Amino acid sequence: MPMVMDTYRDPEIDETSIENMSRAKLTNTKMIMKTFVTGALKEKEQGNPKRYDELVSLLLTEPNHVNARSTLKLYLWIQILSENVSRLDKSCATLVEAVLDIDWAFRETKFAEVYVAFLEHLVTAHAFYVVPVLRKLIKGFKYRLFVPSYAKVSRSEVYKRNHIALQSILKLIPTSVMPLYEAVVAYIPMQRENSASQAAYIRNILELVDYVPFLRKQILMLLVNHMIQFDAHIQIELDELQEDVELQEFKLDFDADYESDDSDNDDSDQEDDVDNDNDEDFDSDADDSDNETERRESEEKRKQKIASMTRKLDAMMLLLLRYLSNFAMDGAGSSERTDLFNTLITIFDSTVVKTLKSRYTQFLIFYFCSVDVNAYPELFLNHLLEHMMDPSRPGITRISCAMYIASYVARAKFLDISSIQRSINVLSAWCNDYIDHHEFQGTQPDASKYDMFYAAMQAIMYIFCFRWRELISEDGLDELVEEPTEMIQQQQKSNTSKDSNNNVNGMNDDGSYMVDTVPLITIGGNGDVTRNWCVGLKTLPRLISSRLNPLKVCSNPVVQQFAHVARTTNFMYVHPIIQRNKRIVISGGMAHTNLQAVQSFFPFDPYELKTSRQFIENIYMVWRGENDEEDDDSSSDEDDSSEDDEDSSSEGEVMTGMSAMSISPAHPHLIL
Repeated sequence: MPMVMDTYRDPEIDETSIENMSRAKLTNTKMIMKTFVTGALKEKEQGNPKRYDELVSLLLTEPNHVNARSTLKLYLWIQILSENVSRLDKSCATLVEAVLDIDWAFRETKFAEVYVAFLEHLVTAHAFYVVPVLRKLIKGFKYRLFVPSYAKVSRSEVYKRNHIALQSILKLIPTSVMPLYEAVVAYIPMQRENSASQAAYIRNILELVDYVPFLRKQILMLLVNHMIQFDAHIQIELDELQEDVELQEFKLDFDADYESDDSDNDDSDQEDDVDNDNDEDFDSDADDSDNETERRESEEKRKQKIASMTRKLDAMMLLLLRYLSNFAMDGAGSSERTDLFNTLITIFDSTVVKTLKSRYTQFLIFYFCSVDVNAYPELFLNHLLEHMMDPSRPGITRISCAMYIASYVARAKFLDISSIQRSINVLSAWCNDYIDHHEFQGTQPDASKYDMFYAAMQAIMYIFCFRWRELISEDGLDELVEEPTEMIQQQQKSNTSKDSNNNVNGMNDDGSYMVDTVPLITIGGNGDVTRNWCVGLKTLPRLISSRLNPLKVCSNPVVQQFAHVARTTNFMYVHPIIQRNKRIVISGGMAHTNLQAVQSFFPFDPYELKTSRQFIENIYMVWRGENDEEDDDSSSDEDDSSEDDEDSSSEGEVMTGMSAMSISPAHPHLIL
């Protein structure tokens, strides 16, 4: 009968690699250690856990501790436990947890192989260990700031080993997919973790999706939700910032050591809280100086935080866009691509369209639409139009869809002319029908009551500013110049009896707003250029001159730029109505309306994330000036230019914005 050790003592072996140790010596050492392990397990079953607890303590010793076991000894422990896995029931959970806590993936290849074999035996013998094993492997996808001293491989190899182990477990236990997703959710990085942590985890989870396609939809939704939190938070911070933020390109190298971003420490925010209640002892000059210093320090910390979060978002966007690109280009079938497109649409509906502060996350669907220009661009446009016109949907969502339509049609270079013209046709027809049902004697502009109409009209004007060239039709309507003009003149004649001189607020005697008492619109009245415009623009003069007065309520930068482009392109001249609108005061204004919340939101404004924008640049339509048509503007007669003098400052600002490829009121605050 072999002698049983009361206390474990390490066998005398040289600290050498597993591969270099002789088979005989390895066998002898293993026998000694096996005697201790089997004895400890047997005694525990008999109610004496002393040596079992000692074994757990040995395995839990920190790798850098003086008493830590070498890789060779840990290798033998794992082998022995693998041979006795049937005895590791729930009563041995602490021992199993100690084994799972071993940092295995950085070690020698043979150690990694025997460790994975132990995991396979463990989950096969005891299904209740599947969850902790999955969590162990998913945790291995997280970025390690420091590589341990005993490491034999790089971080990339560590990630690869965890993927191999995970695939082995999933083959053995196919029903473990949902616990796997729960583990993925549990270990998603916190916002304060640095760029490398965010990027490493997302890259590994996207690789996981390749061999667990069942989870593609859930994981993509998880990652988009994660990213959009960064996106929205960045925009909120930028809205409050007074200075620009300079960003640097983030280069993804998963084997490099990255120091933590300066602004990742949330404790720094607490340092901003200063008690200013006891200022009596300071003179006013000193107080002002201190306040200015504190303000500058606070601004600097905020800039660092924004720069940090933007680097993280840039890295994540790069990985997601690269994943979408590889999926589309690496032999995925048409049905698989369509499934992914539908998944992105679902994510868009559930999260993206409802987040009015996001600026970049929505470019995922923008990009994927470009991978099949014969199908996806039109499908996405139809989806937006249907949601905008669906009265059963929340008003804020419908208005947001209108803003998406405007920005998407304006910016998507891959949209063909027929799609661009059709978008105008559908929007104009919807607005025309809206006027038929809502305009009547006494109707007044109301940003709250008619918000959908104003959102659709703003979309039409925004698209026209960017895409007027594509709205010129070979088969345009020759009667377009005459018919709307006659209609407007008839409306004006019916109101000539009204005395407008006394209506300083733009009000008629019956309390309605004056909309037809001034020659508001002139079609084709500037220069000799005649163009045939698409059918959707036929009713635009009627819509603009309606009693709902969209030029008064829609976003002023959009209205000003539309007026400029419409006149320059010889489409229509609406500056008289803009001048007249300055005398009109809308009761209640725009405050606290859905339209006000979304009106300045142009979701596909220029993409400024430096590292990931490589996927967007070639499919993105930048602002184009009117080129030679601009001469028409300068040659307009003196009466027209005199009417525009009052607007010269605001229009100049709008033109500056358009030249910068954006007319969003908010300054981007990013310097790349």
